[in-house]
Amino acid sequence: MRIGVGGCYHESHAFAAHLTPLDDFELVRGQQFVEQYAGTRTSMGGFVDAARPDWDVRPLLYATATPSGAVERRAYEAIRDELVQRIAGAQLDGLLLILHGAMFVEGMEDAEADLLAAVRQVLPPGKPLAVTIDLHANVSQAVVDQADVIVAYKTYPHVDAYDRAVEATRLLDRMLRGEVRPATALRKPPLIMPVQAGETQRQPMKAVMELAAAIEARPHVLTASVVQGFAYADEERVGTAVLVTTDGRPDLAGAYADELAQFLWERREQLRIRNYTPEEAVRLAAAAPAGPVVLADVADNVGGGSAADGTAILAELLRQGAPRALVTINDPEAVQQAFAAGLGGPFAGLVGGKTDQLHGPPVPVEGQVIRLRADGRIRFQGPYMPGQPHDMGPAAVVRCGQVDIVLTSKRTPPFDAAYLAALDIDPASYHIIVAKSAVAWQAAFGPIAQQALMVDAPGITTVHLDTLPYRRLRRPVFPLDDL
Repeated sequence: MRIGVGGCYHESHAFAAHLTPLDDFELVRGQQFVEQYAGTRTSMGGFVDAARPDWDVRPLLYATATPSGAVERRAYEAIRDELVQRIAGAQLDGLLLILHGAMFVEGMEDAEADLLAAVRQVLPPGKPLAVTIDLHANVSQAVVDQADVIVAYKTYPHVDAYDRAVEATRLLDRMLRGEVRPATALRKPPLIMPVQAGETQRQPMKAVMELAAAIEARPHVLTASVVQGFAYADEERVGTAVLVTTDGRPDLAGAYADELAQFLWERREQLRIRNYTPEEAVRLAAAAPAGPVVLADVADNVGGGSAADGTAILAELLRQGAPRALVTINDPEAVQQAFAAGLGGPFAGLVGGKTDQLHGPPVPVEGQVIRLRADGRIRFQGPYMPGQPHDMGPAAVVRCGQVDIVLTSKRTPPFDAAYLAALDIDPASYHIIVAKSAVAWQAAFGPIAQQALMVDAPGITTVHLDTLPYRRLRRPVFPLDDL
């Protein structure tokens, strides 16, 4: 059997300052897919490991980019058209697509539905299509209608991407053998949520995911997912979703999806968030008896498409003279300045706050260049998609008093400490670590953190969803409206 694999994975922030061009995507084609991802604990590695040895595996095109602004229309269309062309030429018996599910394309509504519709046109009739999606996908009925089965991540931080791809691949195999006939029900309660509220080891999502697991164990159920949605897009489909897939029992799928959606809806008030101000957070962290204390800069969440150059916490660390602190800022201009100064040389310049006017102004920094690294390519090593490649670009570290500032040329999410190891930095040696992340930082720093404080600094991944200029979001919706 000829089994294809490919996808387009991008989480798009509709309110980010810049569009995402084609150059921002890494395009992996053909056999390079296997060479790059075999042996990794990623979605792609999960397919490689779960594919049957008697399959004729056809890697097609896989496109991925760090979360960022809306994708340029021409970039998306180039990716879609190449993927569709490769599918059309492969004469497939089955296909696995790896999607994020919250891709926002300029001038388009529901990009994933458009992509799947184009794929269906060239996939031979009756051939099964399995899809994996992120926990933060914005799922529409149009997407459900195009896919035979959809498998979503179940954890946040996302430490189960590999497992979900294995699950989807095995379901694809069962469809090919005629063992199952998936029937999926979608329910969308009128609910959007900031990503910080979705940590799956804390309430209320812990209880919600436990119920999903219990439903998945019931007779006839193939998979059950609670998809939290990505509130920073601006489309009608934005919001939480419940997906239940049964083997040929649409009645059960609908009943179980209703049960799970109602359970989530009844706990909506627990999703409200209150974080510390930068001044409060730095003061409390400095006074903590032991470190590291993680200050989560949730409104400048790199994994949510934010700028990664927010300065509010950095400014407060310097103002308060905080003890032994580590903060990462994306600032290619400052990196160039550090390289010009040379290792051990003096640094004096403005850091951060250069992407837009929403993450705080640039901060004057005077210090010494203590690290330089020209090659920023790394691979994740921790529990969050180990083996996943990333390029932070040329990087530098500037020491300003007791604050070490990691300067990167490309936005680098703190999901894995490999970027610090590449700079010979031991995060455990710091009293304070600033992580530009809402939840996923736990995969990198959770094992060493003695305490964590969520910080309400300026940024576009704010928990204050009522401040975002939505135009196309379905209304009414909690928590923006009185329901």
